[in-house]
Amino acid sequence: MNKNNIKNLINTATPVIFEIGAADGNDTQEFVRTFSNCDLRMFCFEPEMTNIDIFKNRKFPSNINLFEGVISNIDGEVEFNRSRIAPDPNALRYSGSIKKPKEHLNEWPQILFDEKEKVQSVTLDSFCRDNGVELIDFIWADVQGAEEEMIMGGKHAFDSKVRFLYTEYSDKEYYEGQKNLNYITELLGSDWVLLQDFRTDALFANKGLG
Repeated sequence: MNKNNIKNLINTATPVIFEIGAADGNDTQEFVRTFSNCDLRMFCFEPEMTNIDIFKNRKFPSNINLFEGVISNIDGEVEFNRSRIAPDPNALRYSGSIKKPKEHLNEWPQILFDEKEKVQSVTLDSFCRDNGVELIDFIWADVQGAEEEMIMGGKHAFDSKVRFLYTEYSDKEYYEGQKNLNYITELLGSDWVLLQDFRTDALFANKGLG
């Protein structure tokens, strides 16, 4: 989804954006450029250490906040399945997940998941409470099959704080237990409406927050 379209959609001079699965900061840079004339606050979440190092080297301004871990349904530690592309040790790592890979192994056999590590996890509800976040204008989510965990850990936020959600999804079980678009739609609840299905990503709006 085009970042300018997002800016027009949320239509506020003081946007609060959550980027859940920030990778190495490419999209973050686009958000910063697009919202350069706004009083932007961003909260970015990324568990993969290779991506975190690249993100930090970009030296974002102080209104861009990085949490080194995942958003899920757990406050504490979770096991993270790291991805890598064989045989290149320096390849970027974009497919890691708290979910174990399944069909992903067949569709992209060059991507391996043979490394695991413990990473910090926080629920969206806990993070908002602890950081005084009262409204989230837009969530940009790429959680590699853990959409259910993200939503379940943020039930209060998704009911009363989040205006728009843009999330990657798949109707294939690329990761064990990955939920499809219909399930995600039902899980969000009746106040949420699917605005557009991009086939691998979906844009939702919270009717209760207009």
